[in-house]
Amino acid sequence: MRRLPKSYRTLQRLHPGVTKSHARLVKACLKAGPLAPRWAELVKLGISLGAGLEGGTHSHTHQAIEAGAKPSEIRHAVILSTSMIGMSRMMQARKWVEETLKEHRK
Repeated sequence: MRRLPKSYRTLQRLHPGVTKSHARLVKACLKAGPLAPRWAELVKLGISLGAGLEGGTHSHTHQAIEAGAKPSEIRHAVILSTSMIGMSRMMQARKWVEETLKEHRK
């Protein structure tokens, strides 16, 4: 399992109730429907791409891999975003995803 970003670990230390509540919300949202974790992470990756969230893109790329998504599926999610967010934003998001995929190859 990957190490959480320093900023998140700091938040955990300073405000453990907030991060514990957030973790419970994440679990409740997953249990609210039929999507398997792998597909749920690809959906959340798509949302992060569309919102232009670098941290979310890195996080949900990691989590998609941990949930069993293949790099080819993750890359396809990025390509699918092109018609919604445009070529320039997709290329930036692709860079973030590739950085994360490279970390997993190490």
